[in-house]
Formats: sequence, C-alpha cells, structure tokens
Amino acid sequence: MAYMISVRVQYMWVPDGTGAALLIQPQAEVPGFGATQQPGAGFAAQKADDFVGESVPGGDSPTAGNFQTALNNAAADLYTRLTTAGDVPGFTSGTLLAQIQGFSTGNP
Repeated sequence: MAYMISVRVQYMWVPDGTGAALLIQPQAEVPGFGATQQPGAGFAAQKADDFVGESVPGGDSPTAGNFQTALNNAAADLYTRLTTAGDVPGFTSGTLLAQIQGFSTGNP
C-alpha cells in the first residue's frame, strides 16, 4: 500500500429556521459548506464524529480514479458504521444513527 486516505464525518443538527440568522464562518472544527467552503447556518451543540482509513489502489502512481475508489469505499464503510448496531467503537448497543436522530430533541 503506497497511499491511504482518512475520512472524518461530523454529524450535527441545525435547528429549523436558523438559516441566515446564525451564520458560522469556516474555522478549525467548522470547515465551511459545499465545495467552495462558504459560511452556512450554525449547528446546535450536539455533535458526533466518526472516521475511517482506506487504502488507495494504484501503488505509487494512483490516478484520480483510484482516489475516487478509496473515497467511495470510505463512504460505504461510514454508512455501515452509521447503521450497524455496536459497529462504532464505544457503542455497546444501538446505532450511531439512533444517537444523532435524538439531537433534535436535545439528547446528547
């Protein structure tokens, strides 16, 4: 394996109606929104993180397609971890999805 990627996802809840009333600027833990990293609506305090590492096929000369394969594999693995009970380290039961769905009710 010559290259790998690490992909981190943060799950956050944005209160209804926030819109432009509470814009947050890109910063260390809030990278911005969309491909151009623009400011966007602020999120509530609850947040959950998950991350995976993926090898990039192609040895020492990976192509853009090889990186796309690694990114697709990361997305598939993150989805599995989101929806599979006990799959995220630290979870003994339930799913990460169930936890983040509770953010809108004020649950941590």
